[in-house]
Amino acid sequence: MKKLTVASLLFLSLFALSACGPAIEVTFDLEGETYDTEALEEPGKVEKQPVPKKDDQYFLGWFESDAYETRFNFETRVTEDITLYGAFYEGDSKTPITDSLTLEPSDYEGKTFDEDGIQEVGLRGYTDGDTAAFTGVGSVRYLNIDTPESTGVVEEWGIAASEHMCELLSEADTIVVESEPNPSVGKYDSTGTRTLGYVWADDRLTNLEMIERGYSKVSSAPLSKYGDLMQIANQNAANLGLKLHGEEDPDFDPTQIDTTIEALNENPSEYEDHFVNIEGWVTAYGNNNLTLTAENEAGDGPDPNGPSVNIYTAYENSSNFTVGYKLRIENLYFKSNGELVNLPRADVEALVFD
Repeated sequence: MKKLTVASLLFLSLFALSACGPAIEVTFDLEGETYDTEALEEPGKVEKQPVPKKDDQYFLGWFESDAYETRFNFETRVTEDITLYGAFYEGDSKTPITDSLTLEPSDYEGKTFDEDGIQEVGLRGYTDGDTAAFTGVGSVRYLNIDTPESTGVVEEWGIAASEHMCELLSEADTIVVESEPNPSVGKYDSTGTRTLGYVWADDRLTNLEMIERGYSKVSSAPLSKYGDLMQIANQNAANLGLKLHGEEDPDFDPTQIDTTIEALNENPSEYEDHFVNIEGWVTAYGNNNLTLTAENEAGDGPDPNGPSVNIYTAYENSSNFTVGYKLRIENLYFKSNGELVNLPRADVEALVFD
């Protein structure tokens, strides 16, 4: 009888606990009103991170109090009811989330990337909006961003993103590269040839700024030390319809212009930053370059003394790239520096071949 009573009491206790509902409630307070709630069945992390929308305003995030001084860390284990306070930004800056982060000299001075995961570096050159090369750490692939292409392939907003990153880096007095502390990410890519990092230019996290301005959508942010801020910045950009989230690139014209190799050589300024269609004979192929030469007067081969153009092949390979073939290539992109690119997205037709 005694054992039965204890078992019965235990059953009733468990039933009572299960019937009590959620043990922990998270309330999201926005400007004095409940915006959302989340129920945690047991102590743990808050999964929701809502980003409210308000006309032409940036949401700053969720804070521990209505003084909006300390951001709530969503990696925190919550053990009791909690209220988080959200705020919109009321100033004129277009990058309030990026503005809110700081990097002190003591964070990186005297430290190395390999030993400490952070290092001051010098700019050696940039590739595009999410890749650049620095002294000490080599080529860096930016973490958590993936800007549109602007090298081997040209996409809308790709060149604009590349130019903006170039501006951030070239005008900076101090550049710092930082690794992701999550060990599952690592410091280098799978090939071991590129460093994975966050790049700070004059104490501004450029990865985050590219997301906040709409040049890139967030990529793999849950793994990131700065993931919470990146998610907010990304949703703000989406809510405001910035760049990749809805704006047309004013400097990107998808129209294809029929032209000749002669014209590209004689009047390059007429075709800069435009897509072009050309015909010519393959006279060289290799080392990521395809050379097309203008046709001779007889129309049966390349002109040995005629003009030619070099096309960056990137990762594209084709049996059409054979010396002695006459090709028509549509949708190449003629860069302002004279490069012809976009071959992986181009239409290639062999007009004459062996």
